[in-house]
Amino acid sequence: MHLLRMIRAELVKGLQVSVRYPIEFIASMVGLGVIYLAVYWTNRALITPGLTASPLVWSLVGFLMWYYVAIVVGSLSTSLQNEATEGTLEQLLLTSAGPARLLFARLVAIVLRGSLEVLLIFGGLILLTRVHLVCRAVPSLMVMGLSMIGLAGLGFALAALTLLYKRVSGLVGLFTLGMLVMMGVLGGRQDTLVQVLAAVLPLVQGSRLMQQLFSSGMPVPAAWVPQMLTLTLNSAGYLIAGLVLFSFADRRARQRGIIGQF
Repeated sequence: MHLLRMIRAELVKGLQVSVRYPIEFIASMVGLGVIYLAVYWTNRALITPGLTASPLVWSLVGFLMWYYVAIVVGSLSTSLQNEATEGTLEQLLLTSAGPARLLFARLVAIVLRGSLEVLLIFGGLILLTRVHLVCRAVPSLMVMGLSMIGLAGLGFALAALTLLYKRVSGLVGLFTLGMLVMMGVLGGRQDTLVQVLAAVLPLVQGSRLMQQLFSSGMPVPAAWVPQMLTLTLNSAGYLIAGLVLFSFADRRARQRGIIGQF
């Protein structure tokens, strides 16, 4: 229950910030919509007449999943930097709930708030582009939930690097840009290296499953079950690794006395 209260507090705080600064919120929503429309028109121009519009569906779903990468993967890192700038980082790390638990609650709140933004952005994009999606709510939520677990692990790993090396915004930006390509947002065929990298990243695996769900409906169980099992194990591995790395970085930063040296 304590964790639920922390999630609720972080969610209310984030929503209040969005309401109090509407210009920034609206501008970011419009900016993301414009970025996707540019990608959409480019992909549409490359589709051969007479072919199905499935590449457009894959692009839209890939962009939706990439949006979660953009708002989540560097959120904990940015949060720690902001706490250090405001002089409250030591309080966060010394909280009785534990820094990992507090950051996890913050991450869940960011995902929930981002999901509300997704409904606004992509609802408008679907109406504007008229891309036909085959909706399967339950399996889609399962895939999304598992993908977010893996993404949380990556978020904790970057937070760990932030504690030790202070500023990693360049790495966050590089990773986010790379994911834009690996998740098939830009269309086109992917070479072997990209396919290998995509095979070990849980959110890319989740994006592929989501693209299958929204383009052709429920996959064949014989193929669906092994993919879901792989996604589950991969995401759990990333979360465990991220938490272990964050715990190590927390102890290391305390031992070296570099927590406040941002």
